[in-house]
Amino acid sequence: MQKIATEGASIGAERIWRRLKQTDPRATPPNAEPTEVHGLVMSWLVAGKYLEIEITPSGRYEWLYRDDSDEASGENIPSEAVPPTLAASFTRLFEPAP
Repeated sequence: MQKIATEGASIGAERIWRRLKQTDPRATPPNAEPTEVHGLVMSWLVAGKYLEIEITPSGRYEWLYRDDSDEASGENIPSEAVPPTLAASFTRLFEPAP
């Protein structure tokens, strides 16, 4: 059987998604795919706003958010934690256009 993602990456992705989903009920599930090193990448592209979260095989993660006027990121974060800047960026994804 081919290993697509490690257990740590799978558990980390689930933890992060559950916490983010709690921050905004309008949230849609991410696009998700395995990485070459058995981690996982979750991403969203919503009305020109982009968020990517890459979970390493150990379950730690890094993230990047971009829109027309802002960029934010974080590295080496345990999957049990969702920094306030990530939660705010995630919520911005689903805000209606002005």
